[in-house]
Amino acid sequence: MKAEDIKKILVIGAGTMAAHITTQFVLFGREVVVYVRSEDKKQVVLDRVRNEVMAPRIAEGYFTDEYADKAVKNISFIVGDPSLVPDDIGLVSESVYEDYETKEAVWKSFAPYLPKDAILTTDSSSLYPSRYAAASGAPERFLAWHFYMPSFYRNVTDISPVAETKQEYVDLLIEFAKSIHMNPCLLKKETPGYLANNMLYSFVDMGLTLYRTGAAGIEQIDRAWMGVRQEQTGPFGILDAAGIDTMYLILKEWYGTTKENLPILEEKLTKGELGVKTGKGFYTYPNPRHQDPDFLKRASKVE
Repeated sequence: MKAEDIKKILVIGAGTMAAHITTQFVLFGREVVVYVRSEDKKQVVLDRVRNEVMAPRIAEGYFTDEYADKAVKNISFIVGDPSLVPDDIGLVSESVYEDYETKEAVWKSFAPYLPKDAILTTDSSSLYPSRYAAASGAPERFLAWHFYMPSFYRNVTDISPVAETKQEYVDLLIEFAKSIHMNPCLLKKETPGYLANNMLYSFVDMGLTLYRTGAAGIEQIDRAWMGVRQEQTGPFGILDAAGIDTMYLILKEWYGTTKENLPILEEKLTKGELGVKTGKGFYTYPNPRHQDPDFLKRASKVE
């Protein structure tokens, strides 16, 4: 099989990351079948793809409304029953809840119905995929394939085989990743958090430490990073964008986390303040303070 032979993809997951992954596939000419647990989730997925993922890229001029509408038509669904997986699926992308038991249970439920030559991939941020590779039913075709958000222009993916993965599937996934305009980074050893995220987690953890120890307030910490590094957001803006619930699960498992920082996130969870998706996190949305024009005065022309 070659990359161009993979025309239809099964996406297991209806969350934000799944929406970004689905979008990347359909923008570059693939058909996607999304598995959802209930009928009402179908519209949730379509709204996320069209309004949360595609709309900002349209506003930035990457593609048109017409192109987006055409791409969305390549999304279909199966609801609640893994046995409905089509026979012509060439690749599976799973991005369900970041939890070993959940991922293992999902793969076990799908394993009997997946095509015998499909590449099987998991998008995990902080887990060891080798711990649930056997649940896929075909660890020789199983790899971690990790995306970043927004994947359209943060177009780097980590590819991490498990011990049983055959080299032909590693090579094929690298080829396929390039065909959808992604830059694959192949890991030499299984590393939870992969490459960019391990660096990101250290950065976010230090932001939380500075806040917890009273070094400065949230806005000052974000402003410092944004100004010095010329970034569009700082650690607390990133926590809000990624979802405080998601980042909590990741940082709780990540080996480098300063555990004294976790109660800061736990307080937000208790209040239901999860970031952008709930309208409030460390900032209030849709117009967070860190995006105000006067939050950080950028260098400008001197006249």
